[in-house]
Amino acid sequence: MKLIVDASAAASWLLASQATPLALDLLDRLGAFEPIAPQVFQWEVGNLLVRQTRREPGFELREAFAVLDSFNISLAPPAGKDEIRSLASVAATRGLSLFDAGYLWLAMKIGGAIASRDGGLLDAAINAGLPVFDLRD
Repeated sequence: MKLIVDASAAASWLLASQATPLALDLLDRLGAFEPIAPQVFQWEVGNLLVRQTRREPGFELREAFAVLDSFNISLAPPAGKDEIRSLASVAATRGLSLFDAGYLWLAMKIGGAIASRDGGLLDAAINAGLPVFDLRD
């Protein structure tokens, strides 16, 4: 099964402060899935890790990226200008960020489940009839 992983899911696997039992359980089973994310994922997670270096003295950025790489999350091809504009409409009508609309769009396009801790994205995915892994507490 294809599993669309959003930045909040990755954060729960990379940062102890974000971990939840549900997230750690899914991480233990990640090998049973084909994890994939839209291109924006690498920017979102990279920014999250950069912010963590400011919050936590001694945080090892290079090590965190190595752990992220170990998850083997593939990246979908970049969306084109017209797709981004269509996604903006989806985001506006569903109350999502453009980034979250990208995760939703990818899940709808490839028929995957979404793993997230983002309530708005999870609600939109459920409303679209997609399977979800709710990684919140």
